[in-house]
Order: sequence, then C-alpha cells, then structure tokens
Amino acid sequence: MTWEIIGEWAVGQISSWIGFMFFGIIVGIILALFGVPVVVERLSKIAERGLRNLTNRMVDTFSAHLKTDIVPLLRGEMERTREALVKRLPTLRVEEKVLLSEEVEKYIGVKDFEAAFRTMEEREQNPNPYRELARTCMKEREKTVAFKATHKYLELAGEIAESYQFVGYVYDWFGDFDTAIIYTEKALGIAESQPSKKRDAEQITLIKNNLAFYYAEAGKPEYKHNAFKYANDAYNYNKENTAFVDTLGYVTLNLATTTEETDRSIKLFNKALELATLSEDRNIDLIKEHLKDAYMKKADIKKKQAT
Repeated sequence: MTWEIIGEWAVGQISSWIGFMFFGIIVGIILALFGVPVVVERLSKIAERGLRNLTNRMVDTFSAHLKTDIVPLLRGEMERTREALVKRLPTLRVEEKVLLSEEVEKYIGVKDFEAAFRTMEEREQNPNPYRELARTCMKEREKTVAFKATHKYLELAGEIAESYQFVGYVYDWFGDFDTAIIYTEKALGIAESQPSKKRDAEQITLIKNNLAFYYAEAGKPEYKHNAFKYANDAYNYNKENTAFVDTLGYVTLNLATTTEETDRSIKLFNKALELATLSEDRNIDLIKEHLKDAYMKKADIKKKQAT
C-alpha cells in the first residue's frame, strides 16, 4: 500500500514537472519571436482591457438594480458654504460613470479642461463622455468647458427628455436659473408628449420637481403658479419621498410672504428631516439648513409686521 501511494505521488510530480517544462518552452518561443518588451506591453493591454470590461459590467449590474432619486439636495455635500447650501443638484436618474480615454483623463488630472474637450471633440461621437466631462467641470467650477461639453452632449444625444433635463441641471448649477428653466421646460414637453409607461410617469414627476425648484430659485412672481403646481404634483406622486417633500417646503419658503406660509414650510421641512433620518439620507444637514432658513424668514416677517 505504501509503495502504491509513493508511486501515485511520483507520477503526480512528474506530470507537474512536464507541464511546467511545456509552459516554459511556449513562453520561451513567444519571447524569442516577439521580444520581452512587446510581450509585456501586450499582456498589460489585455489586462487593462479585461479590467475595464469587468468594471463596466459591474457598474451596469449595479445601476440596473438602483431605483433613482438623486434629488435637488446633493449640492451641499460638495461645498459647505452658505452659498452652496441654497443650491441643490437636480433630480436625475442614476447613470453609470463613463470611462474616459487615458489621454482625456491625463488632461483632467492637470486641470487642462480645454485640452480634454478638444481631444474628445477630435475623436468622440458618443454623447456620454461629454456628459461625464461636464460633470467633472462642474465639480471644479470650470464653467466655460462645462457648457461646451454640455451642448456637445445635447447635440449628439438628440431630442430626448434626458438630454434637455441634463442641460437644465448644468445651467442651474452655475446659477443661470432662467436658462435652466427653458431647457427643463423643453424636457418636460418631450416627456409629456410620449407618456407610455411607468418610467415616463416617474420621469415626468422628476422633471416637474426640478422645475419647481428652479422656479423657486429664480423667485420671479410669474413663476409662482407653476412652482407650486409642479411641487404639489411631485409631492402627491410620492409623499414619502424626501426630495419631493423638501422641494415643496423649499418652494413654499422661497415664495412665502406671511408667517402662515413659513409655518407650512417648517412643517414640510420637519417631515423631510424625519424621512431623511429614517433613511439615513446624506443630505440631512441641508434639510436642517432649510429649516433654519424658514425660522429666520418667519422672524423677519414678524419683525416687519411689528414696525
């Protein structure tokens, strides 16, 4: 029995040695034919391509399971100044991060956004990388290239609601509320002209929520009716959605002229804060800031009434 075990072990070892020898011969032939640097470079490229494909598959799988509500509350996370706290990222569906070319990423790394855009313009006809570049420029407060990339994205993406919605979001980010409204109204018109499924109903609601917020930011009397209309439409669509509750509170607060109206906004912000706390929403601090603003405005109105 012992000799049988030793024999089996020996056969296994010999088989392994033969396998390694064969592998070594193959590697030697490849290196002799192509040279070490070439083989290493090709293996590196194969590995990089495999990693990119794996990353994209993972992101696609993750995105497919996400139900979005990136709401007009996200801006405070990027800048905690008082100015940034009253500007919020509009509601957009979650979209996967687009991988940009190495050359474009290199220019972005040194903050040469003009060169990044020119490089893309020479070679890229897919709209999504331009959207990604615009987002990067927004984070860096690079307004000129952000608008260039945004309009290139719109040109390539075509007449769809999502593209106009994104353009509106970029203009709002940089404080051009009237232009944001123009593009977002266009997005709403396209979305409402083709309502055929649940996704469309949800998209229409998200766009309305954006518009209500933009109207409130602009603060013009002519926007007041639609601001409340769209904010209430979104709220009634889902009264447990933190973003929709907060937006209605924000519209009510920004357009408030009486203490009764500020009280309504306070009630809505408290509800939004409760929902955000339960869901561990990362924008709790921004909702608290809105609530504080509501109490301050109420105090200001009382002070004016007393004089």
